[in-house]
Amino acid sequence: MPRPLSRAQSFLWVTVAYAAALSVAFAVVRVMGSDVHPLWVVAAADTAATVAVFVFSLAFDNTSVYDPYWSVAPIVIAPWIALHSHAAGAPRRARFSLFHLSRSGEFA
Repeated sequence: MPRPLSRAQSFLWVTVAYAAALSVAFAVVRVMGSDVHPLWVVAAADTAATVAVFVFSLAFDNTSVYDPYWSVAPIVIAPWIALHSHAAGAPRRARFSLFHLSRSGEFA
């Protein structure tokens, strides 16, 4: 039976998991390009990031690795949509609302 991780090691691995998820999400965004509607890009990138975090939770046999995802993901997704919604013809008010919600933490 492997030795349990220390608190510091656990935080390090969770940080690695979320950095990997962010990297995977940005790779999906790059691959999909600007020809695809931004909401489809977000859906694909979010799915890929979710899978990445889930794989880490399976590897460590600890679903708590996955729990913060629902609070962390909107902090990344909302500003991205706000910055890229012009491609989808979203009005300025919608972009402002997304930006405001992401800063105020109302998504969580």
